[in-house]
Amino acid sequence: HTRSACHTREGAWGAHFLADVYELEEAYAKAEPFARHALETAQRLLGPREVLTARAARLLGHLLLKLERGTEALPLLRKALCDVEAACGPDDPDVLYALVDLGILLTDAGWWEEVAPHLRRGVKLLRKWTPSAPGLLAGMEARLGCAYEHLGNRADARWHYQTALPGLESDPQLRKARALALAGRGR
Repeated sequence: HTRSACHTREGAWGAHFLADVYELEEAYAKAEPFARHALETAQRLLGPREVLTARAARLLGHLLLKLERGTEALPLLRKALCDVEAACGPDDPDVLYALVDLGILLTDAGWWEEVAPHLRRGVKLLRKWTPSAPGLLAGMEARLGCAYEHLGNRADARWHYQTALPGLESDPQLRKARALALAGRGR
């Protein structure tokens, strides 16, 4: 009995690569079946806490988030965060990506108690891995400010809002986060 190439470890990596390419092109619906195939094949061949499995789960969760299917994305992103940390270590860039996606989803859902620790870790890793991406860092700082505000910690909320403002001013796609930061700055 022979396996087709797409049901091997190499096939799973290939599917993951294609999903990544489509994701970069913002073709999320085209990327989803490749990410799903990579995840299912990696789970079957390697188990849950292997690098390929963890990265495929994180990618699929990210794609589902982009496709506005948060209900499907949330459990996958929670599990992916644990698996990526176990497979790659707590400071790996894939942990950062999982924290960013989970932070966006939980903030949008208003789950402040759960999101605050993820956002804190995400901001710390963003400062380490992508200091030259002020828009992304500013967006996470603004979300963290919003979480602190909802948790009643106005001093930390104000600090994170103020920290976010310079990066938000330089990125026109972050108008919502900028509005949050400006609203929180005066409190």
